[in-house]
Amino acid sequence: MMSNELRNDVSKRIDKLFESGRPVLIIFRDKHEDHHSICLNRNELEMECLEWVWLRYHDDYYDVIPEPTKPIITQEQSSAMPNCEAKQGALRDLLNYRTELYEHTETAYWGEMVNIALKNRDGVTAFAVLESHSDHQYNGFEIKKSEVIRNLPNVDLLEVRPELKHFLE
Repeated sequence: MMSNELRNDVSKRIDKLFESGRPVLIIFRDKHEDHHSICLNRNELEMECLEWVWLRYHDDYYDVIPEPTKPIITQEQSSAMPNCEAKQGALRDLLNYRTELYEHTETAYWGEMVNIALKNRDGVTAFAVLESHSDHQYNGFEIKKSEVIRNLPNVDLLEVRPELKHFLE
């Protein structure tokens, strides 16, 4: 389960997106194309995130990597071995095990977060899931704040050139 501290942090980040009162653009990066959604408020953002987690869940995006098999030789046993090829192989096995165990633990945690988000219709948790997977190959997720709408001067726009600084504000 997501800690209260993490949940509060995620919730604050979502609130901050809408501080200006302007909509946000969400970009969901998929294998073949990007999908864009405009959210006018926090509730729309949470529901959009929940929908994408639901879609990706049913497309098997959140598979848990199986728990690896422990190596035959422990760290202590490999340390006691003479410096030889067998020792190097044992150390390599231990390193691979730790890497695979980390990947299993990570995917199991986020797999549980996906289940919680979907079971409870929890948009904050769905946002956290998408954010955590945003750098995955087919799981892209990006949020852009909308720009300030510029006020055009009340003059003949064909005759007056815009000042560059006006557009850089």
